[in-house]
Amino acid sequence: MTLVHLRAMNSENQKPLAFRLRMVHENGTQACPLGRQIKFQAIRTSGVGGQALINGKVYHWIDGSCEIPLEPGRYHLELEAGIRFVPLRRRIEVKPGQAALRFNLEPCNFRWKDWIQADARCHSMSPAAALLEGSAGGLNIVHLLAREFHPDVNQPADISGLLEFSGQKSALNNGICEVYVNTLNSNPVLGSVSILNSHRIVFPVASCTKEYPYLWSVSDWCSQGHRKNGLVGWVLGDGGIPRLQGEALSAAILREMDYLEISNSSLGKEGQLAFWYELLNAGVQLPALGASGKENNSKCIDSMTTWCKPSGNGSTHTQWLDSARAGDCFIGAGALLEITKPESKDITFEGRFFSSVENAFVEWVVNGEVVVSHPISKGEGQVNFSPLGGIGGWLAFRIVDENHLTFLAHSNPIYFDKADPCLKATAVEKLLDRLRETSDFVSRSDYGPLKFKEEILVNIKKASEKLTAGNGDNPQKEKLFS
Repeated sequence: MTLVHLRAMNSENQKPLAFRLRMVHENGTQACPLGRQIKFQAIRTSGVGGQALINGKVYHWIDGSCEIPLEPGRYHLELEAGIRFVPLRRRIEVKPGQAALRFNLEPCNFRWKDWIQADARCHSMSPAAALLEGSAGGLNIVHLLAREFHPDVNQPADISGLLEFSGQKSALNNGICEVYVNTLNSNPVLGSVSILNSHRIVFPVASCTKEYPYLWSVSDWCSQGHRKNGLVGWVLGDGGIPRLQGEALSAAILREMDYLEISNSSLGKEGQLAFWYELLNAGVQLPALGASGKENNSKCIDSMTTWCKPSGNGSTHTQWLDSARAGDCFIGAGALLEITKPESKDITFEGRFFSSVENAFVEWVVNGEVVVSHPISKGEGQVNFSPLGGIGGWLAFRIVDENHLTFLAHSNPIYFDKADPCLKATAVEKLLDRLRETSDFVSRSDYGPLKFKEEILVNIKKASEKLTAGNGDNPQKEKLFS
């Protein structure tokens, strides 16, 4: 066994490059860098960062170089640095007494190489761990959110992440990636919100819990978060759609919410994407941002992110916030895309893409229904869309896996003047049911104070009236094909 110094570099400038590593000897033994583990807690929310168990395989994140004990022999090497670099997967041989291994990773020369990539939410990591994993995934920004977390219902909540709050300043910045620590404010019934770029911690960070057994208005969280250019998003969690969530929904309808977070790539009828489509069909035209939602060592921080084109106006973080707020961004989960909008109805929509998987489909979606589906292979390409006649509602561009189970990238919608009245009525009724159920819960609950109970009921009533009146349309909709 020899202690080998392993390093990865950017082939373009020969600078050290943070990377994700997996090395397995031909006898089946996995190599482990010093300071990392082969066996660790993958599910628990403690000790998160630097290593992960993904699809049964152990990976380690390395900040440019490491020392790793290796036996002589042949190894299968996997070395990755995010979607902007060509991954290195090959067989190598370590000779007796070999002291060093050096590898170059080649940058992808595509149109997205200088775009801004950010994770909108992760938890349970130190800023240093988030910086390492963000850098190794090619991210420019990581939003690490402190929260009130209950690992055991019989124990007090963990709120230690609040001590690292950085708000509008980066907690750590290595010149490649920067980490911002803000908060996830949650209520198990009314809804949860990410408050990014906040000027201060918005308390309470949770309500109707053992630590704070009272009601608190989601709308108040939104208002406080917006005071000094904060960005507030509706967080559904990583599973299905939680019950009720009616006050968060009312905040979205009343334009107190900036975005809906997508952290699950499922195309299923009960998934987050399907719920977003319902909102759009009902006229609640809320942009979507991608987030990993990482909270343990079973997920990568770059598994789902939000990309935007740099504008050059302000800092990298400011540019990303402005694009996110405007919906001028897309969600990436293994692929990249861009839509070029036509200036008149006689010009075709251009959909450019890059896929990191061998087989996938690019699709154009109108009002939640796929109207064009085209098989693609790994690499860059373009699939255009020429509407036949008028379009009503909204249009989006996405990339899905070959089995049509998950999406790999998804644009934010382009909106049009007219919507399908039948489709809209059905979607509106589903949302009204959610608002009614939440209103009933609040009216019957024993939670106080009365001030917030009344405020929540008033907000839900206003949202119901606006939704029924059809006033949820985006004032910035495209004047195309009307």
